[in-house]
Amino acid sequence: MNRMVDAVALCLFFCAPALAQPPKADAARDVPAAQIHTIRTEMMTITELNGQPSDGPRVPLHSVTYDRAGSITEIVNYNEDGSTARRTTYINDDASKRRSGVVTYSGDGTLLRRVEYTFDDSGRRTGQTNYDYEEDGALFRKTVISLDANGGLSEINEYSPAGALLKTYHFPLKPDEMQLPPRPAEQGETSAAAESKPTLVKRGVPEPEDYVIGGGRSYDKAVEQDEHGNWVKAISSVSNTYASGRSVKKTTVLFRAITYY
Repeated sequence: MNRMVDAVALCLFFCAPALAQPPKADAARDVPAAQIHTIRTEMMTITELNGQPSDGPRVPLHSVTYDRAGSITEIVNYNEDGSTARRTTYINDDASKRRSGVVTYSGDGTLLRRVEYTFDDSGRRTGQTNYDYEEDGALFRKTVISLDANGGLSEINEYSPAGALLKTYHFPLKPDEMQLPPRPAEQGETSAAAESKPTLVKRGVPEPEDYVIGGGRSYDKAVEQDEHGNWVKAISSVSNTYASGRSVKKTTVLFRAITYY
């Protein structure tokens, strides 16, 4: 089971940022009448305790840059103080209109990951190679991901910096990759008996001193738009009433500064 979990975790860790295309500027709420160049998003949280509101700081979240074709070329994530936490650059092939790679840097500019996509002669994506780096810039892992004819996962191979094969995962997972680890035998119990029982994890659940007895949620609502019809301010809120009688409402306000070509 642990190996199966490891395989799934590897799949999510290596594939999610690269196989999934980032959304284009909240397309469901944007009007594609003008070419967007950049979008910078900031957030402020207003907490209302028993009817008394208190505004939190307005903090930056991320900024997204697009090329003239509408493809994302860069995403910058920010820390609360406004400094850069992570910067991701997307490499797009102008001739084929395909994304050929992704490069991720830390806030101080240190290379963290480089991803290269592979395609067949018809333009179908066949896989990708991930290179992960240490803080000092040294390569510590290379991962090759292969896709089947339908675009699903076929195989994941993990290599050491020297090129030695460390692990291989096949999809669907093979039986030996799904084998459960044996459970340690308890006092007076044979190993065979222990292996026949599932491994259980005991967790203590403390009784809450106060708990939610009611509440509600309002989802994102665009309250301001720019001259192109793209939203620049949106609000959502969550309200909770507790057994002690206190009520808490948190309102999240998103702000977007949009530039155009």
